[in-house]
Amino acid sequence: MTTAVVIMFSILVVSASTLGTHGITNIGSADQAAQALRPLAGNLAGLLFALGIVGTGALAVPVLAGSTGYALAEVFAWNEGLAKNFHQARGFYIVIIGSMFVGLLMNVIGLNPIRALVYAALLNGLAAPPLILLMLLLGNNKRAVHRYRSGWLSNVLVGLACLLMTVIGLNPIRALVYAALLNGLAAPPLILLMLLLGNNKRAVHRYRSGWLSNVLVGLACLLMTVLPLAYLIVK
Repeated sequence: MTTAVVIMFSILVVSASTLGTHGITNIGSADQAAQALRPLAGNLAGLLFALGIVGTGALAVPVLAGSTGYALAEVFAWNEGLAKNFHQARGFYIVIIGSMFVGLLMNVIGLNPIRALVYAALLNGLAAPPLILLMLLLGNNKRAVHRYRSGWLSNVLVGLACLLMTVIGLNPIRALVYAALLNGLAAPPLILLMLLLGNNKRAVHRYRSGWLSNVLVGLACLLMTVLPLAYLIVK
């Protein structure tokens, strides 16, 4: 999670300091997105961006397709799991294959990937309020969870999250921008808290962080603190 936030905020800062300063605020293609890397990589910006896309795809495709397979397998009570072969979990693997095929088909028909990302984020935002409400109702349903019903604090937090997501859905594009900015601002103190907790013997006992973990988390905290300050100075 820390790595994801660092990468996200780095993309925001680099894009704002390169494309944004030249008035390019509407990115409609991968080529335009690659231009943000030109001050760093020069003529190799396209190649660097392509390698990033390939790496992202190699990571995301099995995770996203796999999560879809697991979700549908749970709904329809199919056998599931990558440890099983195709004949043991036929429906599970068919969903994974179908999900990957849909992704390939989107490229073949020429669907704009940048716009598809925006639409996916919008759909996530629209789907969140009813799903959060469903979680709230299920968490308080005695027949469903028996004695493990949600406490008052959990109900308050989930209810506030549902209300917040409903309000945000009224202007999803601006909400995405604000959410990204809030993530960037919240990241340094949260990373610092992780660093302190990971070295607190009373909290984690003998599972304290090693020196390599401390160095990496410390660098992430420093980077997330320095990046916005550097951007403000350059700006």
